[in-house]
Amino acid sequence: MSSEKVDGVFATRMNQQTFKIKAKGAKKGYELLKKKSDALKVRFRAMLKEIKQNKEELADIMPKSFMSLASAYYTAGEFREDVISDVKDAQIRVHASEDNVAGVKLPVFEQTLTNASSSSNVGLAGGGQQVEEARRNF
Repeated sequence: MSSEKVDGVFATRMNQQTFKIKAKGAKKGYELLKKKSDALKVRFRAMLKEIKQNKEELADIMPKSFMSLASAYYTAGEFREDVISDVKDAQIRVHASEDNVAGVKLPVFEQTLTNASSSSNVGLAGGGQQVEEARRNF
């Protein structure tokens, strides 16, 4: 019986031990990949939850913001080029870093506000309050 080949291998005690070790290694590898997959799924779901909350907040804020922008355009006229030329420093900066989740490097972006204030003269001739309100809303 031991002289017959099973799956291209002679059925000996040494080959049985080899296959047991390979099966154990395959099982361990599968478990590790399953843990990695679960950790990434948890992180992905958390990101989706945060994105959904931000989109809902944005849906509530945007109508008011666009109304204040329309009001500013109505009272102050076209001031887009003045605002663009007035910008000297960014008010919001993005810091990028990496987070290691189960051996996978994921990018993490954090927003920081700077003390750069705009001393804009936009809207001094008329509509200054509406321009400021539009700036705050956006």
